[in-house]
Amino acid sequence: MDVESIRVAGELRTVRQSVERGPRSILVEDLPSATIDDLRTKLLRATRPYDVVHFAGHANADELVFENERGEAEPVPRKAINELLVRAKTSCVVLNGCKALQKMTGPIAPVTIGVSESVDDEEGLSFSRGFYDALSAGKSFDDAFAEGTMSVDLKGGSSDKFKLLVASD
Repeated sequence: MDVESIRVAGELRTVRQSVERGPRSILVEDLPSATIDDLRTKLLRATRPYDVVHFAGHANADELVFENERGEAEPVPRKAINELLVRAKTSCVVLNGCKALQKMTGPIAPVTIGVSESVDDEEGLSFSRGFYDALSAGKSFDDAFAEGTMSVDLKGGSSDKFKLLVASD
C-alpha cells in the first residue's frame, strides 16, 4: 500500500470517528481511490446536494490528484473541479490537499475551506478531526472551521495554512 492511500484512509477514519462521537447524525459516503468519473457520477446521481464534499489527497495550486482506472495518479485541473462542484450546489467544499487554495480568489461553494500552502499529514488530520467534531456537535461551518484550526494549533501545527472562503450574498 502506498503512503497516499494510507493517509487518505487515515483521514477517512478520523472523519468517521468524529461524526460517530457527535450527537448530530451525519452521513459519510466515501469514494476511496476515486477517479474523477467516480466523483462526477456520484454528484450527478445524488438525490439532493451534499452538505459537504471533502477532498483528501495530493494537490497543488492548479490541480487535484485523483486515480485513473489503472490506479495511477491523474492530475485534474482545479478549474474543471471548481466547475463540477459549483454545478453540484454543495453547501461546503473542503480541499484538504497541499496548496489547493493557493490561487483561489473566491469560493466555489457558499463555504470553501482548504489549504494555501504545504501541510503535513498530521496537520491535515488534526484539521479534519476538529472540523467534523464541531459539525457533528451541531456547529456552523464557520465555527467548525475555527475548531479545525484550533485543533491544528493545539497539536503544534500551523493553522494559518488553512483558509476559509465564504460567498457574499
